[in-house]
Amino acid sequence: MFHIFIEIRYFYQLIKIDPDVINGIVEKINQNVKENGGVSFSGNNPFHFCFDDTKIGGKFACVLTLSYVKELFEEYSGRIGEYTVLCFFSTESNEVVREELENKVLQIKDDKGFFCDYPAVERLGDLVNFEPGGNKILNFYFDGILKKETVLWESGNLYLIGGKGHWAYRAFREMLRNYDMEELGNCLNNEDRKVFMELYPVSRFFDSYRYEGDWNTRNLMALEKYYTLACYALSEKSKKEKTPLILNVYNQAELDKESAVLLKKIENDPRIFQSLTFKYYKSPAVGTENKIPGELIFLLLVCSTACNYIYSFELEDFFRFLGRGNYFYGFLLKLFKSLGIVFTGDGTRGFALVGVEDSGTGNIEEVIGRFIWEKFQRKELSVSGGLYLVLNSLNFHSPVSFIQAAVFQSYENGVLVDLRERLVSGIDSKKLEKKYCTEVINMILGYCAVMQNDYNSAENYFAMGSDNVPEIYLGNVLLLIKNRNYSKAVEWVKKSLIACQNDKDVFGELRALFMMSRISMLQGQFSDAFDYLEYSFSCAETISDSYWKIKIRLDMAVNSFIQGNFAKTIRMAEEMLSLCRKSFFIDYELLGLFILGRVYHLTGDYGKAEEIFQKGIELAGDYRIEKGENLFKIWQGRVILYKGDYSRAEKIFLQYQEINPDSFLFLVESSVMFRNKLPPADFLNRAVGQYQQQPAWSDNSISWDSGFNFLEDRCFEGLGNIRIPLRLLDAYISLLKFKNNIDSESAVKTINHVTRDSGYLEFDPNNAMYFYFYYLMTEADNEEDSVDKDTLLGRAFKCMQERVSKIDDAVIQSKYMQNSYWNSKIYAEAKENKLI
Repeated sequence: MFHIFIEIRYFYQLIKIDPDVINGIVEKINQNVKENGGVSFSGNNPFHFCFDDTKIGGKFACVLTLSYVKELFEEYSGRIGEYTVLCFFSTESNEVVREELENKVLQIKDDKGFFCDYPAVERLGDLVNFEPGGNKILNFYFDGILKKETVLWESGNLYLIGGKGHWAYRAFREMLRNYDMEELGNCLNNEDRKVFMELYPVSRFFDSYRYEGDWNTRNLMALEKYYTLACYALSEKSKKEKTPLILNVYNQAELDKESAVLLKKIENDPRIFQSLTFKYYKSPAVGTENKIPGELIFLLLVCSTACNYIYSFELEDFFRFLGRGNYFYGFLLKLFKSLGIVFTGDGTRGFALVGVEDSGTGNIEEVIGRFIWEKFQRKELSVSGGLYLVLNSLNFHSPVSFIQAAVFQSYENGVLVDLRERLVSGIDSKKLEKKYCTEVINMILGYCAVMQNDYNSAENYFAMGSDNVPEIYLGNVLLLIKNRNYSKAVEWVKKSLIACQNDKDVFGELRALFMMSRISMLQGQFSDAFDYLEYSFSCAETISDSYWKIKIRLDMAVNSFIQGNFAKTIRMAEEMLSLCRKSFFIDYELLGLFILGRVYHLTGDYGKAEEIFQKGIELAGDYRIEKGENLFKIWQGRVILYKGDYSRAEKIFLQYQEINPDSFLFLVESSVMFRNKLPPADFLNRAVGQYQQQPAWSDNSISWDSGFNFLEDRCFEGLGNIRIPLRLLDAYISLLKFKNNIDSESAVKTINHVTRDSGYLEFDPNNAMYFYFYYLMTEADNEEDSVDKDTLLGRAFKCMQERVSKIDDAVIQSKYMQNSYWNSKIYAEAKENKLI
C-alpha cells in the first residue's frame, strides 16, 4: 500500500481558522480519494489516505489526488492564511511511483505551499544539503509511517521532523551556518540568550557524525537544548522577516550523484578542500594503488557536507565500526586533518586538525600523533584514557607520566574497568621503557580492583610497584583510606607529591594534593582540606583542565557546606555550575544545584530552595537521569513540607518510599512536624534497612541513592562511618515516642546518645535541633533527669550561634536564625527564656 499523510501547518497564527473551512477541505479530499480508488483513514489534520499501488492505475490515482490537493489549497489560501502543506510518504512503492510523484508534485514551490517527500531511508549517506537563501524545503527521512512523536520541534513557523534525531541535528546545523549566532541570540529573552550563547561553543564540540545510531545521552541532550533554543530564535527571526524556514535533505540517489561529482572535482583539482593532497595507499577493498579507496570517497562526502567533528576517544570504535584496520588510520586522519575535522580529548575541549605538515619523513600516523600531543601540551586537550588509546593507536610513544594521569582520570571518572583490557593491551614495551611496562599494568589492574572492592588483589598489585611509578603510591593511599589508616596514607601521598614535584609533573601534583584534601576531610580537618583544595585548583588552572576544576569546586562547596559557611558554599556551587555549563558536565551540574537547594532549605529560604530543586527536576528529566530526578522531587517535597503543605509533601514521599530511603525519613519528619503520630515498626525497619544497604559514597561514581550521600555522609564516613540520616531518624523517633508516651525512658536515652555524639560530630548541621528535642523531652521539675532543661535550651541556642558565626553574609545569617523552621523555634524559645 502507498500511504500518504497531509498535514497543514500555519506559519503565523495571526487568524483564527474556521473549523468548517478545514472540514470542507477534508471532505473534498476524502471524496477525491474515494473517486480515485483510495481509502481514507482519518478525517482531520493530518489527513491519512492510501492507494494500492499493485492495482492498475494506483500510482496515477495517487498523483491525481495530490495534484487536486495542491489546487484545493490554492483555492482556499485566502481563507486559511499563510500555510505549508507537508506530504509524508512511505516507500512501499517502487521507484517509478517516486519519480512520477517527484516530477508531477514535488517540484511545486511557491509562497503558499510546499510538498515534501519522506522516503524511508536509513543509511550513513543520508546527508544534508540545501540551496542557500529563499524558502527551503524539508525533505526528510523516517522509518515507516509518520508518527506524531517524530516531530522534534514545533515553534511558530519552523519545523524539524524525522524519525532519527541525529539526522535532524545534522540538517539543522547546516541551516544554522547561514546565520550569525549573536544575531540569533538577540531574538531570545535574556535568560535564554545567555544559555544559547554558552551552549554555542559546546554544540561545536558535540555536534559530530556518529559511528552508531545511538548517541551518548549527555551529548545528545546538549545538542537538543542548544537546537531547541536555536529553533525558537529562528522562528522569531522568520516571523519578523516573513520567511518560512524549511530544510532540504538529500536522498541516496542524490548522494550517489554528489559522490561522482565530488570525485571528479578532486581528480581535476587537488586544491579542492584546503589544498588536500592524497597519497594513494593500496587498499585491500579496491586492490589498486592509483585509485582512492571507495570507502574514502564515501567518507570524504560525509566529512565535507555533514561531518565536521568527531571525538578522539571514539576513533578506535569508529574504525572498528567501519571494519578497517590500522592501514586505514593514516589516510583517513590525513583526510580529517585537511578538512579541519575536530577531535576532542574529553568531550569538552576541541581543536581543529589544521596546519599539520607532512614533511615526507616518517609514517603519517606518527605525524598526526605528534600533532595531537602538541595540542595536549598546549593545554588544548584534557588527559583521559580515551586520548591515550588514540595516541597509542597512532604509534605515538606517550610518556609514563601521561599514562599515569590517564589511568587516574579513568579511575575518577568510573570508566577504568571498561577500558581495562584495551589499556593493558596497549602497554607495549616498544612504546614504553621496559622497566615501566609491568608496573603500569599493575597500576591499572590495582585501580580496577579498588573499583570492584577487591582490596586484597589491589594490595598485591600495588605491592609490585616501585618508585618508577608514583601513581602506585596513590593506589596504596586508597587502600589505607579504606582501612582508616590516615597517618600512613599521608606518608604515601607525600612520597607521591615529592616525586611529582621533582619530575615537574603538574598533573601528578594536582592528584596528590587532591588526595591530601580527601584524607583531611575524612579526619574532620575541614580547614586543612580546603587549603589543599585551593592548591590543587591552582594546579588545575595551570593545566587548564575543566574536569578537575569542576571536581575540585564541588569538594570546596561540600567542604564549605559542612563547615556551615553557607555564603561560601553558594559561591563555590555557582562557580562550579558556571564551569559545568561551559563544559556540559550535566551530572556535576545536578550536584551543584542539589547543594544550592540544600543550602537554601537549611537557611529557611524555602521559595528559593523549591525553585532550585525544580530546576534540578527539569534538568535531570531532560537528560533522563531518573534516579537524580527522583531525588530532586523527594527533596522538593521536603521543602514543601517545611512550607506547611504536609498533605502535598506526603503524597510525594509515599510515591517514592520504595525507591529512595529519604522518602521514609521525610515521612517520619512530617509526623514530627504535623501529626505527632509514630509510624509502624515495620515501616521504620524498612527505612533503616534501606540506608544500611546503600553503598557509601564512591569517589569514582556519583550516587543518587540519598541526598545525604555526597554531603554529610561523604565527610563523616571517616569518623566511624556515621550516617546522618540514621541520626535524624533516631532523633525523630525518640521525640515521637516521647510525645505518644511509648517507651519514653528509651526515647530519652536515645536522644541523650545523639546529643552526646554532637560533640564528636561538631559539623552536623542538625545539632541545634537535637538539643532542642532533648529540651522538649525533659521535664523542668523532674529531679531524675540528668540534665537541666534550661541548660539544654542554652546548648541548642549555642549550637545555632556557632553555625551563624561561620556564615559570612548578614542576610543569610538572619534567615538561618529566624526563617529556618527549627531554628526559628529555638530562637523564639531562647528569647522567651531571656537567653537573648
